Amino acid sequence: MQPESSTPPRPRVLVFLESDIVVRHFIDSGVFAEAIECCDVCFVVPPRIERRFVRTPNAVDYGARHRELAPPRRRLFWWRTLFQVDQVRWRPGADHAALRRMRSYQIASRRVRWMYRVLALPGIFQVFRAWALMRLRVLPFDALDTLIAEEQPDVLLHPTVLDGIYVNEVVEAAARHGIPSVFIMNSWDNPSTKRSVIGQPDRLLVWGSQTREHAVRYMNIDRDRVVSFGAAQFDVYREPPRRTRTELLHEHGIDTAKRVLLYAGASKAVDEYADLCLLDEAIERGDLANTAVLYRPHPWGRGGVGGGRIVDHPWRHVSVENTMLDYLVKVRDGEKDLRAFPDYHNTVDVLQAADALVSPLSTIILEAVMLGKASICYLPQDTPGDTLGNQAGLTHFRELFQAEAIPKVHRREDLVAAAEQALTRAGDADHAALLKSVAAYFISPFDEPYGERLVKFLRMVADDT
Repeated sequence: MQPESSTPPRPRVLVFLESDIVVRHFIDSGVFAEAIECCDVCFVVPPRIERRFVRTPNAVDYGARHRELAPPRRRLFWWRTLFQVDQVRWRPGADHAALRRMRSYQIASRRVRWMYRVLALPGIFQVFRAWALMRLRVLPFDALDTLIAEEQPDVLLHPTVLDGIYVNEVVEAAARHGIPSVFIMNSWDNPSTKRSVIGQPDRLLVWGSQTREHAVRYMNIDRDRVVSFGAAQFDVYREPPRRTRTELLHEHGIDTAKRVLLYAGASKAVDEYADLCLLDEAIERGDLANTAVLYRPHPWGRGGVGGGRIVDHPWRHVSVENTMLDYLVKVRDGEKDLRAFPDYHNTVDVLQAADALVSPLSTIILEAVMLGKASICYLPQDTPGDTLGNQAGLTHFRELFQAEAIPKVHRREDLVAAAEQALTRAGDADHAALLKSVAAYFISPFDEPYGERLVKFLRMVADDT
């Protein structure tokens, strides 16, 4: 009689990927490496003509099989329209008002904005929703059903921004075929501002307490389906930096005896060039003594207003983070549709080398706070357009603003004094501990690596079916 094998069975997992940012956070980060090794993984990706994939899917080294699945365009139209009309529908509360303003601002056509507002009116919306769902019922997605029949998966796994070409299709297909669906949110605004999922996945893995509450409140997902699981892309912060502070500062020509203020740009239209000029002049005058500024643009913020001038300016006390120099050169040269995908290990090195951080609305504030770095949330009131103001009112940011340990600056003229205060807190162990406790509300900490926990979770879900 042969002894029973102690090796657990390999669950068959279909993983739906629909954008480069998801590939960066879940594949390039390495957190799926264990799942690829311990499960029978097949990635489902859109065809190479899809705009969401800047890099050709076939050129991405997944380390697992992958199959292409074209999105059903007619179905996608109805899903998108239903989602956008729902977002401009009136609901009480400041957070819903901010969301309505942001969504209306993003709809470029005035005619479409007014049409959506009419469709969102009480009574009319219910009729429109029933009509949209009826249209969806008569539009089959045979390609997905065929794919599932051929692959026979135990789990449908979808890391996602919760607004994309596959989200609703995966929920519906999972229900049709009796296969559990597991969604993993990509970023902290997804459950409150994206949330285009019309149905309910069997499990939604979120960052922490904040996004768990948002999923229940804004997505109407049953609380027992939502699991605080940490952030995949930030698992790298468990590791020590690859370069020492001395090595990184030497690479940028910065004296290691100086205090280092990291200015991390945002994807919003902030005049980062003017901010850097202000800080550079303040250091020259002695208002920020013994300080150097390290500037890191947002990967798709284009350096904000005036970004093209940053790379050529004769800075005295400002250095551009070297892995982003080529990106800024392309911005200066007028290249369009630019996005960079910097290595998260490099972000760890940069943050660990800095003494304090200043940033407009950007997730890097959370990353710095996770490391106990004194941080400033910068919300300049002179930002052109409405993008920053609309974003600042959204609930995921507003809860960050309520943390007294993270000062908020609304005027450029107050930035120097706030930077000095943040720099004086460098090395304050009590302040660092307070910041880490703030971060734990947004991103649940775990002793075990993300990849190992994910494999255990997938096996548990597969075994429960």
